[in-house]
Amino acid sequence: MYESFMRRCGKSLSSIFAVFCVLVAVSSVFAQTTGNLQGVVKDQTGAVVAGAAVKVTNTETGIVRETTTNEDGLYRVVNLLPGSAYQVEVTATGFSNRIVENVAVRLATENSVDVELGVQGASGEVTVTGEAPLINSTQNQLSTSYSQKQLTQLPYNGGSIDNLALLTPGVLTPGDADFTNGVGISANGNRGRSNNFQLDGQDNNDNSVAGPSLTITNTQAICDYQVTTNNPSAEFGRNAGAQVNAVTCPGTNNFHGSLFEYFSNNSLNARNNIEKQAGTAYRFLANNGFSQLEGLANRGGQNIFSNNRLGGSLGGPIKKNRAFFFATFQADIQNGEADTSNLGSGGLTFTPQSVQIARSLGFPGAISILGNTNVGGGPAFANVPGTFYVVPATQDTNGDGVIDAFVNPGGAFTNSLFVCNVAPAAGAPCPVANLVPLQTGEAIRISGNNSRSYQFITKEDFNITDKDTLNVRYIYDNTKFPNTPAAGGFLAGSFFDVPSKNNNLGVTYTRLISSTFTNEARFNFSRLDVKFGDPNGTLPAPGISFSGQRDVPGNFSSLGFGTANNLPQSRKVDVYQEQDTFSSA
Repeated sequence: MYESFMRRCGKSLSSIFAVFCVLVAVSSVFAQTTGNLQGVVKDQTGAVVAGAAVKVTNTETGIVRETTTNEDGLYRVVNLLPGSAYQVEVTATGFSNRIVENVAVRLATENSVDVELGVQGASGEVTVTGEAPLINSTQNQLSTSYSQKQLTQLPYNGGSIDNLALLTPGVLTPGDADFTNGVGISANGNRGRSNNFQLDGQDNNDNSVAGPSLTITNTQAICDYQVTTNNPSAEFGRNAGAQVNAVTCPGTNNFHGSLFEYFSNNSLNARNNIEKQAGTAYRFLANNGFSQLEGLANRGGQNIFSNNRLGGSLGGPIKKNRAFFFATFQADIQNGEADTSNLGSGGLTFTPQSVQIARSLGFPGAISILGNTNVGGGPAFANVPGTFYVVPATQDTNGDGVIDAFVNPGGAFTNSLFVCNVAPAAGAPCPVANLVPLQTGEAIRISGNNSRSYQFITKEDFNITDKDTLNVRYIYDNTKFPNTPAAGGFLAGSFFDVPSKNNNLGVTYTRLISSTFTNEARFNFSRLDVKFGDPNGTLPAPGISFSGQRDVPGNFSSLGFGTANNLPQSRKVDVYQEQDTFSSA
C-alpha cells in the first residue's frame, strides 16, 4: 500500500516552487517553534516609560533583536528561539541602563519580563538575573513546557520522549482504549487518537493509526518539549486533545558535547507482579509432570533481557555568531527472550501429536495447513522461532489469580475432536472403537526478544544577515524488530519481521522585516516506510477457528490458530508541508 499526503493551506500555484499558506497573525500569535518576549518598562514610581530602547540578545548565538516601548511602556519581541540564555537591555534618556540576564523564552509562550529603571546617576548600570514566573499571566491556554535539563533528568522511564507527557497535569494513559502509535496519552478525558503531535512546528501525525509518525527517543536532540492540554492557540487546531510540540536543539557559539550509555538487564531489575504470577504457574506445572518447564520456574517467570542505549552529541560554531551545527546519534540494542502463555484462559490449541494423527488420517486441511512448516504464521507449533509447549488446561480454584489445578482429572489433555481411523461404510457412522481423539491444551511459548534502533539527528543554523536566518534539520530513524508477533498471534505462531525507516527534513527561513513585523516560511518532507512481514514473500497461513462448543463446557473461542488475514502488509507515506507565518508585534 502506498500513501502520499500533500497538505497545503492556500491556493495551488502553477509554479514549480512550493505552495505557501499565508497566515496573518494578530499580535497574540506566535510561531509553533518559537516564543515571544514582552514586558512593561516603568520607573521607580511605577510610571510607564515610553520610547525606551529594548535590546534582546541570545547570548548563545549572538542574535540581537531591538525594539522600543510604546506609549504604554510596552515592548514585545516575537519569534525568538526557545532558550534560557537571553539578555534584555533597556536604555532610556534620564535613566540608568538596566540589564536582565538569563532570561528564559519558552516554546509557544508569551514570556513576560517587566523592567524597572532607576534615575540616571543613582546607581549606574544595574544587572539582574531573570527568573521565569511560576504563573503565566499573559495567556489563557493550559500548557506545560519541559527544558532539555528536565528531559534528561526527569524519571519518565526512557523510550519515547512522549512518556514525558504523562507527567503533565490532566494527562494519563488511556489504557486498553489506546489504539495509536507510540505512547498512549489521554488529555482531559479525550481519546488517545485525539492528540496532535508536532516536530519543529510541523505535522508529525500518523494518519493511518494516529499517534506520532516519527518517535523521538534521543533526549539529547530536544531542547524544548511542550504539552498543551486546554485552550490552545488557533494556529495549532486539528485535534481536541493534547497539542504536543517538540523543538530540536540548535548549535551555539560554544562547543559542547556528550557521551552516554544506559544499561539494564534482568539481574538488575526486580520481578514485577505479572512475572511473579507466571513464575508460580510454571512452578506448579514443573512439579506436576512437566519438568521441561523447570528453567522457567527457577527464574520465577522473569524474562531474560539486556538493554543498551548508547550515543553522543556534538555542537558548536561553524562561524561565530553566524553559523552553528548540532548532531546527535543514539543506538538502542536489546537482546533476550520472552515467554507468554494463556494458562487458565480456557483457550486451547492442538497438541503436536494430534496434528500428526490428523495428517496421517487425511483430516481436511491437516496436510496443507495444520502441519505445513513452510507456511509463515502458523499453526502454533509450525516453523516459527522459539520453543513451544502445550500443557493440559489449568484453572485457579481459590480466586487468587494463580493457577493451582488442572481442569481434567489427573492432568489429562482435552479430547476436543474425534477422527475415524477407518473408512466406514457409506452412510454408516464410524465405529466407536475406531474413533481417535485429537487432543488440545493451553500454550506456552518462549521466543527471542531482540530489537535494534538507530536514530541520527542534525541541525544547522545560519544567521545570513542581521535580519535573515536559515535553519535546516534532518532526522534518520532505522528500527528493526525481527520475529515480531502479530497482534494476538504470539501463541498462535504468527511472527513477522517489522523493519521501519523514517526520513524527515525540515527547513525554516525567517525574515525580520522590521522591529514589529516578522515572516517565517517553513518546508518539511517526511517519508515513513514500514513493513509488517514481507509482502513479496511467503504468504502466511490463514486464520482458522472451529465454530461452536467443541471442548470445555461453555468455551466457544478455542481451537483458533494461524494469523490475521490482513497480514503481511506495508506502508510508505510521503508527507510534504509548506507554511508561511506573518507575525506582528
